[in-house]
Amino acid sequence: MRESIGGTWTMQIVIVFILFFVAFITLTINYTRAFKVKNEIISIIEREDGFTWSAPDNIDDPAGARELIAAYLRNNKYSATGRCDEGWVGVKSIAQNDVSDNSTYVSIDEDTKSQKYYYCIKKINVPIKGRADYEAYNYKNRAYYKVRMFFKFSIPIFGDLTTFKVEGESLEVYFNQDGLKLNPDEDFKAPAAQVTTCTSGYTLVKGACKDVTAPTVPTLELFNPIVSSSTASYCLRMSDSVDEADGKTVSQVTYEVKINNYWKICSGESNCCFNLENANTNYQITGRACDTSNNCSFAKRTIQMNPKRLYIWQVYQYLRSNNGSSIIGQPSEDEISSNLASNKMADNVKGMYSSKESYDYFGPMGAEDVLIHYYRGILGRNYDDAGMADNMRAYNIEGRINMIKTFVNSKEAQDYIYAKWGLGTGTV
Repeated sequence: MRESIGGTWTMQIVIVFILFFVAFITLTINYTRAFKVKNEIISIIEREDGFTWSAPDNIDDPAGARELIAAYLRNNKYSATGRCDEGWVGVKSIAQNDVSDNSTYVSIDEDTKSQKYYYCIKKINVPIKGRADYEAYNYKNRAYYKVRMFFKFSIPIFGDLTTFKVEGESLEVYFNQDGLKLNPDEDFKAPAAQVTTCTSGYTLVKGACKDVTAPTVPTLELFNPIVSSSTASYCLRMSDSVDEADGKTVSQVTYEVKINNYWKICSGESNCCFNLENANTNYQITGRACDTSNNCSFAKRTIQMNPKRLYIWQVYQYLRSNNGSSIIGQPSEDEISSNLASNKMADNVKGMYSSKESYDYFGPMGAEDVLIHYYRGILGRNYDDAGMADNMRAYNIEGRINMIKTFVNSKEAQDYIYAKWGLGTGTV
């Protein structure tokens, strides 16, 4: 029994030793293979005057470094992948059809550095050594290249355990024309001037002054609301935000709006227009102004928006402005809530157009201007000539108050606007 137990332990020790020996041999072979591949890639780059490529539309153009490297890796059954650092270029594919595709070569940043690549490359300017001015990079168009390859550590039975990287540098390459982004060599960078104090509006961060002054709070207004038989939309106008530090404007302000927790950059400088796609959705809208240092100030108001509220805005817009685009006193949240007291939108609209404010506003206007405001404010559209002629005759006979009833009780308002957008039907 004792001899049997002793033999078992001896056998286990031998097996462990064999596994370690196989692992060491496998690691050595894989590393040597990766080292050889790395050296060959560097030789190709040096021979081809950079990380060049052939012109895909010229059959007489010989293969460049990218095609030769991809072909070499395919022929050697290279399949290892790994991560690249920021500032490098990662190669996503070595397939023959992908070599000339720009999307194969990814500039590594915060978003892409977690992905896997077949190999990584970095082009570095060669400075003029010995000069005090370290900004004079790429003397005579010289550059050298760093290359990173990967190799797998595998053990029989257990398979691939992990991936290692191996790196190398090329000699200096003159007159390279490969189009890679140039990176100054970290070793040759002159130390940045040390800053100890900053002017008003800036703060000292790691030896440099950083802008910490947010732009002034922007105004946020709603304009051009449209609720008609086919459309429910609105625009936001943000303005009057100035970014100043040390008493002067320092950067361009970007305006953004948040629609239900998602920020969107406004088109142009300050105007953002959106569609309301769902009659039952309540949209929370906030505005902000941000500078290039990502300092932001937020608009003072949050607009709660759905088709009902948007329609009230539309009616007010054509009660308080000459053409609907200029804004003369936007409705407050209290006014909107008050005008939504009835579930019958016809009652709400009739009440607004029959108010003293409405009478005072429309009093100086001619009948045609009044009817134009009815069309745009109640029906959300411009008038048509035939309908305008009929409504002008009725207006002159029946008077303004009865014409309001005609508009709010019309089939277009009842069926195609109130019912379609869930605004509450019912005649007055």
